[in-house]
Amino acid sequence: MSYKYCNHIKENGTRCRAAALRGRNYCYFHARIRARRLALAQTQARGKRWRLKLPPLEDMHAVQSSLMQVLDAIAAGAVEERQGTLLLYGLQQASSNIKASTAWIGPSRFAVNEDDDYRAQSYAGLETEFELPKRIDLDTEPELAFPQPVEAEWGTLLPDAAKKPPARANLPKLPAASELRDAG
Repeated sequence: MSYKYCNHIKENGTRCRAAALRGRNYCYFHARIRARRLALAQTQARGKRWRLKLPPLEDMHAVQSSLMQVLDAIAAGAVEERQGTLLLYGLQQASSNIKASTAWIGPSRFAVNEDDDYRAQSYAGLETEFELPKRIDLDTEPELAFPQPVEAEWGTLLPDAAKKPPARANLPKLPAASELRDAG
């Protein structure tokens, strides 16, 4: 049986050898990473707070996935410094507790095994799970898919052009019409 492979290229320049999901260019793992980054950008573009949804830290793969999520959130400014520090410390503790160094030896658990009928072959609820538009292009850069709102001169985010300045804004007082007539 012929498989379409995941389009993700790793940092070392090698291609992911996992099978792509049906109708997608990425495997289950890499589709989730891209969808999560898009969802983070979308949440920020809407001016909402991002909530991390870390997996159970049951193996080194879950710890690695959680580490990537925390670092993405820190890099995007979605997590405060103190919270990020505590999360990273917790992940360090989890990785120390999972002392099975053999978990990283051998072939990738994402490699295609043509005899394995238990792998994810489709992901119908991907967009719903991450609250993304249907059939969003997972190749789209998150910041392009969901740009940040425009910031006004006085530092508030403008979801629309009709927003008024804050009540305590120091706006210059204009002279009254009678003062202008008297001066002329």
